[in-house]
Amino acid sequence: MELAHRLSTLRKEKGFSQQELATLAGTHPNVIGKYELGMALPSVDMAGKLAHALDVSIDYLVGNIEINVDNTLLDKIKSLLKLPEDVKRSVMHTLDNVLLKATGSIA
Repeated sequence: MELAHRLSTLRKEKGFSQQELATLAGTHPNVIGKYELGMALPSVDMAGKLAHALDVSIDYLVGNIEINVDNTLLDKIKSLLKLPEDVKRSVMHTLDNVLLKATGSIA
């Protein structure tokens, strides 16, 4: 999926108008419109601001990956990585049990 379509789709999924997204990203609504029509491409800096406003990775926004990673889940994983090893093992064991019960397998 190209950036123009993905940007438009994500903006609508989040319930933002072009004006609201422009405000969050620090640009003008006309610029958002040009991005969504494929008439212009954002700079790397602007792509980062748009991705942040839409709560997605830049890679997902620009179409380099097809899976949108949940940032809330990533934050929890980062917190988990800071815990002592014994606590991490316990959490992983619990997670394995939950996954096994829910899906019948462990990833």
